[in-house]
Amino acid sequence: MAMKVALLCVVALIVLQITFAQRKGCGEGEVWKIGMSSSCGEKKCGDPENGFKPCTMDFVSRCFCRNSLYRRSSDNKCVPKAEC
Repeated sequence: MAMKVALLCVVALIVLQITFAQRKGCGEGEVWKIGMSSSCGEKKCGDPENGFKPCTMDFVSRCFCRNSLYRRSSDNKCVPKAEC
């Protein structure tokens, strides 16, 4: 019973976030993703190549870099790995 209530709450939160999120136009190289981990929804310059990366379970909806690109912290842009 408790598991069903928890699942229902998670689904309700996701629906509310989708409904009330102010979806901005994503920048170049970005895509809108729903219910992603803010720490693992995209690759970042400086991330370990094949190392373990812990992910938060915060389920945010926002613009993330496309799968082939990396977030560069100096200007917050999505760039190819070679431009990190």
